[in-house]
Amino acid sequence: MTSMQKWLRIGATLMFGLFVAYLDRSNLSVTLPTITHDLNIDGATASIVLTIFLIGYAFSNIFGGVFTQRYDPKKIVILMVLIWSIATVFVGFTSSVYVILICRLVLGITEGIYWPQQSRFASDWFSDKERTQANSIIQYYGQFLALGLGFMILSPLDAAFGWRNVFIITGVIGIVVVVPLYITMLKKQEEAPYYRAPAPTEKTKLTLESLGGTPSYSLFLPTSLKGCCSGELRYGSPWLSILSAIPDSVKHWSVLCLI
Repeated sequence: MTSMQKWLRIGATLMFGLFVAYLDRSNLSVTLPTITHDLNIDGATASIVLTIFLIGYAFSNIFGGVFTQRYDPKKIVILMVLIWSIATVFVGFTSSVYVILICRLVLGITEGIYWPQQSRFASDWFSDKERTQANSIIQYYGQFLALGLGFMILSPLDAAFGWRNVFIITGVIGIVVVVPLYITMLKKQEEAPYYRAPAPTEKTKLTLESLGGTPSYSLFLPTSLKGCCSGELRYGSPWLSILSAIPDSVKHWSVLCLI
């Protein structure tokens, strides 16, 4: 695989996948006013619907880094995209708040597991000099493009076709576009030029200590507190700040499992 092919097959493909992932998590923010009106959801329940994604994301993100050490990241990202895309489509067909809650929780869990796999692709396929740029393209370009363009894409869809079709369309894109694209374009981990097979070690129990111990806590807790304080300015609500800061901290914490 040439250098250009590597950037296209790995970098651009994962960037597009993350773009779709952020559309799937943003679609609720766009359609929530219509959903609450159609399903008679009160404000308290609407808050739970919004935050349950973050709960699933926070807890599963920790284990995403562990999975990168044990399984081929290609298999993990394909499976996660397929599961959360199906869950997203289900939202478009239901009138039950409980089903929406379950689907959003599934979305949070699967996207939390998905995120650390991107770092594994960057470390396996790109040299030390290329890795910073690769991580930027894979992890952040797609994210910021979705944040910048997401509302411009989703809002017209909501206005033209209704909230149900927004979820169906974004979910179907994952199933019929992203999953086949990943199957075709991404390579197996063993084919990566910088892949290093893990040295055989004794099996240990999965504990908080095995996930990083004190160094991880010292990174996780201050980052969470800082995020809570700065989030007050961004969101205007201390509780929403806490719920948004902790998953973001866990995301970076999980990457420590790769080191």
